[in-house]
Amino acid sequence: MPRPQKTIFVRVMVGLVLLLAAAPALAQQAVKPAPFKPEVTGEPGAPSTTTTISGEQLPPQKFGGEIKDTAQQSKPYWPMRVVPPKGAPNVLLIMTDDSGYGVPSTFGGVIATPALDRIAKAGLRYTNFHSTALCSPTRAALITGRNHHSVGFGVVSEQATGYPGYDSIITKDKATIGKILKDNGYHTSWFGKNHNTPAFQASAAGPFDQWPMGMGFDYFYGFMGGDTNQWQPANLARNTTYIDPFLDNPNFNLITAMADEAIAYMHRMNTLTPDQPWFIYYVPGGTHAPHHPTKEWVEKIGQMKLFDQGWNKLREQIFENQKKLGVIPANAKLTPWPKDLLKEWDQLTADEKKMFIRQVDVFAAYVAYTDHEIGRVIQAVEDLGKLDNTLIIYINGDNGTSAEGTLVGTPNAVAMFNSVNVPVEDQLKYFYDVWGTDKTYNHMAVGWAWAFDTPFPWTKQIVSHFGGTKQGMAIAWPQVIKDAGGIRTAGRNVFTWPRPLTGTPNGDAPSLLNASYNFKAEVEVPQGGAEGMLITQGGRFGGYGFYVLKGKPVFLWNLVDLKRVRWEGPEELSPGKHTLDFDFKYDVLGMATLAYGSISGIGRSGTGVLKVDGKEVAA
Repeated sequence: MPRPQKTIFVRVMVGLVLLLAAAPALAQQAVKPAPFKPEVTGEPGAPSTTTTISGEQLPPQKFGGEIKDTAQQSKPYWPMRVVPPKGAPNVLLIMTDDSGYGVPSTFGGVIATPALDRIAKAGLRYTNFHSTALCSPTRAALITGRNHHSVGFGVVSEQATGYPGYDSIITKDKATIGKILKDNGYHTSWFGKNHNTPAFQASAAGPFDQWPMGMGFDYFYGFMGGDTNQWQPANLARNTTYIDPFLDNPNFNLITAMADEAIAYMHRMNTLTPDQPWFIYYVPGGTHAPHHPTKEWVEKIGQMKLFDQGWNKLREQIFENQKKLGVIPANAKLTPWPKDLLKEWDQLTADEKKMFIRQVDVFAAYVAYTDHEIGRVIQAVEDLGKLDNTLIIYINGDNGTSAEGTLVGTPNAVAMFNSVNVPVEDQLKYFYDVWGTDKTYNHMAVGWAWAFDTPFPWTKQIVSHFGGTKQGMAIAWPQVIKDAGGIRTAGRNVFTWPRPLTGTPNGDAPSLLNASYNFKAEVEVPQGGAEGMLITQGGRFGGYGFYVLKGKPVFLWNLVDLKRVRWEGPEELSPGKHTLDFDFKYDVLGMATLAYGSISGIGRSGTGVLKVDGKEVAA
């Protein structure tokens, strides 16, 4: 996608060559943090006394009582219970599975996701969140805050090898967010998929130090491994015990059962310790294969006829929706359909179209069903009166939409992993009516996966393209976020210099290469005129400078010491305040074309305009 235009603000007193704050309210002074002072409640030594900690370490608490010959002579001293700082929020971290940027309505998709929409409306949408293109690595990075290789997950746990970065073991010195918050006084819990326990330690015999319970989570209800049958999840565990709640319960579905468990957990914590905040890691199996929504959701989506025009039209519709929402730039170009890899919709037979629409209807029902149950969990937070001070992070997908369904889809994803393809003819004959029920372990054709990663090319597993790594994310925290409904494009594009600054390394300065940008300098010229540098980067062998020379504004671009392109105002600046602008519009996408495997956006032309007080003086 195009790089956002960069805006650089400086205010200059030219006569003194002094850079002042363009917007004083935005300027921040470097302040030395005050020494940490713990917040202690109660009398030290009393059983109910609490304290906060600095977060740098967990200090041992010294015994402050007295031990004499008898209990009557001795003085007890209970260690203080560690609690979070006053006002610390609850945290609900949600992430769905195998869902690309163009799946949810929040980011332009045609499948309604009102729970994600709710978080985006109450908070902020982020358009530059990235995954690793695979389940285990993304999740390992998310719960540790580290590069996935540094915590043993260069690959999914089932493919682990005995080499550093690939052994699927999160070592003790790489604490998870659960461990950190638990040690700081939070309740911590994990609901849903756990793809971060070594496959060779996932049996009921343990060891359990690499299970959620051993990684800092007080409570775990979810399934072990990369996926599960949502109707009969044989790998479902509570804490460290495998359970079978689906036995004798034909209506059981884990997507709903998991929401029920999380809601019950929140009520339990609120009843027993209403003042203690909680952290909930909520990661349902939706929408990883098998796609197992309830019958009601399949019927609801099927009646909408969302996909009858096929995957090519679907891409175009999502792309236009994304532009209208502002989650992609207005001048974005849709990546081409991979004709050498995938058939276009109009090339398919009538049987293929019928089967593929059934596949995607069930997938879309699974998306909507999963989001609906997530919505129940969010609503429960509000019902408890906790919504205002709860930080809710909702990440759509741990990687792009999956292409593991093969070119024609499959009623059994296990067959796919064993290189067994089920022809469309057999899918129609034996599985069409039961698609998505407990009679199938179903997945859809690749063409849909590619479409649901719009506007980007490729899919899950492909780390070289955004289709595999770009995820939509929304964050809400009503008590703190006041720019409700805003969009963040997660990179900095406004730079302000409040005072003179020299010696900034090129790698730390704003990059203007292959991008549009704007400089704005507010200057005050004294009587008699003045000259001086406003901003410059580089030097004799390449770079740029924006300055006033002999009273005239100048912008100069030094093209590697071979050519100097110069914009200069024709008249000297009069005494007083002026606003000087240099605005550069790049002609093409720029660096973003690298994401599409093309260097066409590099080193291209553009138009620069120099203005004084809003009036163009050179172009």
